[in-house]
Amino acid sequence: MDRSCAADPGSADQNIIMKNGNTLLIAAAALALGGAGYALGSISNQEPQDAASAAPKPGAEHEILRKDAGNWNANVKIWMDPNAPPMEMPATESNHWTCNDLWMVTEFNTPDGSFSGRGIGGWDSEKKRYVSAWVDSSSMHLTTMVGTYDKNTKIITFTGEAPDPATGKMTKIRATTEYPDANKRRYTHYTTPAGGVETKSLEITYTRAQ
Repeated sequence: MDRSCAADPGSADQNIIMKNGNTLLIAAAALALGGAGYALGSISNQEPQDAASAAPKPGAEHEILRKDAGNWNANVKIWMDPNAPPMEMPATESNHWTCNDLWMVTEFNTPDGSFSGRGIGGWDSEKKRYVSAWVDSSSMHLTTMVGTYDKNTKIITFTGEAPDPATGKMTKIRATTEYPDANKRRYTHYTTPAGGVETKSLEITYTRAQ
């Protein structure tokens, strides 16, 4: 689960930045800080009551994600070979709202500390899609996905791309989340290598922690 102030391109400071080879890093920081500064500046120029009313508020789309909130026990199945039995392991997951309940932060861990992951997701009002970003201890790749919710099946489906751990090549990924009831959910992850067929690579069954 989203993610403006910049120096004059002809300025001396900009030339120094280019000579140091840090242009991309500094530009990214400037954009991030500039975006935050613009938002904060806009709010600071308003009366307190106006700023509160102008801030975006959670909508119907966020109610879908609210099902994920809380602490969960997880049973993880991983298929390294689609024709072989999966590896299984326990894990825990905690999901909580942040930023005025607009974005949900995920913390995922295995009890032995061998794996940890962090994610953030929410509703992108411009894309009219759910969006998510994910990082974990098994990769240095930031995975981003976009998703939709099917009201009939009550399933959220996300799609995106990620590198294949074995080859390093980008593969298509698809992930679905189903909600059998208020205290259970099932996450299924599929991968499609270039020129290949889609296979299930991961399944996580969640039970709400008491």
